Amino acid sequence: MTEIATDDGVRSFRAITRIDAVRAVVAASADGVKFARSEQVSVDQADMLASWASSIRGLAHAIGRHPCSGIEQAFTQTVVEFGDCLAFVRDAANRSLMVVLTTKPVNAANLSVAMDTEIAALGGNLAVPGRATTP
Repeated sequence: MTEIATDDGVRSFRAITRIDAVRAVVAASADGVKFARSEQVSVDQADMLASWASSIRGLAHAIGRHPCSGIEQAFTQTVVEFGDCLAFVRDAANRSLMVVLTTKPVNAANLSVAMDTEIAALGGNLAVPGRATTP
Protein backbone atom coordinates (compact mmCIF):
# COMPACT_ATOMS: atom_id res chain seq x y z
CA MET A 1 0.00 0.00 0.00
CA THR A 2 1.32 3.45 -0.90
CA GLU A 3 1.91 5.81 2.00
CA ILE A 4 -0.19 8.95 1.90
CA ALA A 5 2.18 11.56 3.27
CA THR A 6 5.53 12.39 4.80
CA ASP A 7 6.03 14.48 7.93
CA ASP A 8 5.29 17.71 6.06
CA GLY A 9 2.26 16.29 4.20
CA VAL A 10 4.02 16.28 0.81
CA ARG A 11 3.32 13.39 -1.55
CA SER A 12 4.35 13.03 -5.18
CA PHE A 13 0.93 12.16 -6.71
CA ARG A 14 3.10 11.09 -9.68
CA ALA A 15 0.26 9.85 -11.89
CA ILE A 16 -1.38 13.28 -11.66
CA THR A 17 1.55 15.69 -11.50
CA ARG A 18 3.13 14.25 -14.66
CA ILE A 19 0.33 16.04 -16.57
CA ASP A 20 1.77 19.42 -17.62
CA ALA A 21 -1.32 21.48 -16.83
CA VAL A 22 -1.51 20.32 -13.18
CA ARG A 23 -0.58 23.02 -10.67
CA ALA A 24 -1.66 21.49 -7.35
CA VAL A 25 -3.04 18.30 -5.81
CA VAL A 26 -4.53 18.07 -2.33
CA ALA A 27 -6.12 15.15 -0.49
CA ALA A 28 -8.38 16.06 2.41
CA SER A 29 -11.15 14.89 4.64
CA ALA A 30 -14.68 15.71 3.51
CA ASP A 31 -14.81 18.45 6.15
CA GLY A 32 -11.76 20.18 4.68
CA VAL A 33 -8.81 19.01 6.77
CA LYS A 34 -5.79 18.54 4.45
CA PHE A 35 -3.69 15.43 4.96
CA ALA A 36 -1.55 15.38 1.80
CA ARG A 37 -0.42 17.88 -0.82
CA SER A 38 1.77 17.94 -3.90
CA GLU A 39 5.02 19.81 -3.60
CA GLN A 40 3.82 22.51 -6.05
CA VAL A 41 1.49 23.94 -3.40
CA SER A 42 2.42 25.52 -0.06
CA VAL A 43 0.95 24.35 3.23
CA ASP A 44 -1.25 27.46 3.50
CA GLN A 45 -2.45 27.14 -0.11
CA ALA A 46 -3.18 23.44 0.43
CA ASP A 47 -5.21 24.23 3.57
CA MET A 48 -7.21 26.82 1.62
CA LEU A 49 -7.80 24.42 -1.30
CA ALA A 50 -8.91 21.66 1.08
CA SER A 51 -11.40 23.98 2.78
CA TRP A 52 -12.69 25.32 -0.54
CA ALA A 53 -13.00 21.82 -2.05
CA SER A 54 -14.91 20.64 1.01
CA SER A 55 -17.46 23.41 0.45
CA ILE A 56 -17.81 22.56 -3.25
CA ARG A 57 -18.18 18.86 -2.40
CA GLY A 58 -20.86 19.64 0.18
CA LEU A 59 -22.81 21.78 -2.27
CA ALA A 60 -22.59 19.09 -4.98
CA HIS A 61 -23.77 16.42 -2.54
CA ALA A 62 -26.73 18.58 -1.50
CA ILE A 63 -27.74 19.30 -5.10
CA GLY A 64 -27.53 15.60 -5.96
CA ARG A 65 -29.98 14.79 -3.16
CA HIS A 66 -32.42 17.61 -3.87
CA PRO A 67 -35.74 16.35 -5.31
CA CYS A 68 -35.92 19.25 -7.80
CA SER A 69 -32.57 18.33 -9.35
CA GLY A 70 -34.03 15.24 -11.00
CA ILE A 71 -30.66 13.60 -10.50
CA GLU A 72 -30.96 11.59 -7.28
CA GLN A 73 -27.45 10.23 -7.79
CA ALA A 74 -24.39 10.33 -5.63
CA PHE A 75 -21.78 13.03 -6.23
CA THR A 76 -18.61 11.78 -7.86
CA GLN A 77 -16.81 14.81 -9.32
CA THR A 78 -17.35 18.45 -10.13
CA VAL A 79 -15.29 20.90 -12.17
CA VAL A 80 -15.09 24.59 -11.41
CA GLU A 81 -13.74 27.03 -14.00
CA PHE A 82 -12.26 30.36 -13.00
CA GLY A 83 -10.09 32.52 -15.21
CA ASP A 84 -7.55 30.34 -16.95
CA CYS A 85 -7.77 27.59 -14.30
CA LEU A 86 -9.89 24.53 -13.62
CA ALA A 87 -10.43 22.79 -10.30
CA PHE A 88 -11.48 19.13 -10.27
CA VAL A 89 -13.04 18.05 -6.96
CA ARG A 90 -13.66 14.34 -6.54
CA ASP A 91 -14.77 11.98 -3.80
CA ALA A 92 -11.75 9.83 -3.02
CA ALA A 93 -12.76 7.34 -0.34
CA ASN A 94 -15.01 7.16 2.65
CA ARG A 95 -15.35 10.78 3.89
CA SER A 96 -12.41 12.12 1.87
CA LEU A 97 -11.78 14.07 -1.33
CA MET A 98 -9.11 15.01 -3.82
CA VAL A 99 -8.81 18.39 -5.51
CA VAL A 100 -6.62 19.01 -8.54
CA LEU A 101 -5.95 22.53 -9.79
CA THR A 102 -4.95 22.86 -13.45
CA THR A 103 -4.43 25.48 -16.10
CA LYS A 104 -6.41 25.39 -19.33
CA PRO A 105 -6.35 23.54 -21.58
CA VAL A 106 -6.12 20.15 -19.88
CA ASN A 107 -7.15 16.75 -21.16
CA ALA A 108 -9.89 15.97 -18.63
CA ALA A 109 -10.06 12.30 -19.65
CA ASN A 110 -6.34 11.80 -18.96
CA LEU A 111 -6.61 13.68 -15.69
CA SER A 112 -9.60 11.58 -14.63
CA VAL A 113 -7.66 8.37 -15.28
CA ALA A 114 -4.68 9.73 -13.33
CA MET A 115 -6.92 10.68 -10.40
CA ASP A 116 -8.47 7.20 -10.45
CA THR A 117 -4.96 5.70 -10.44
CA GLU A 118 -3.85 7.72 -7.41
CA ILE A 119 -7.07 7.09 -5.50
CA ALA A 120 -6.82 3.34 -6.18
CA ALA A 121 -3.13 3.28 -5.17
CA LEU A 122 -3.86 5.05 -1.91
CA GLY A 123 -6.95 2.96 -1.22
CA GLY A 124 -7.91 2.83 2.44
CA ASN A 125 -5.27 5.42 3.36
CA LEU A 126 -7.69 8.05 2.06
CA ALA A 127 -10.58 6.85 4.22
CA VAL A 128 -11.34 9.12 7.16
CA PRO A 129 -12.88 7.58 10.27
CA GLY A 130 -16.23 8.95 11.36
CA ARG A 131 -16.42 11.33 14.26
CA ALA A 132 -17.45 9.99 17.62
CA THR A 133 -20.86 11.08 18.77
CA THR A 134 -21.36 12.31 22.27
CA PRO A 135 -24.42 11.43 24.27
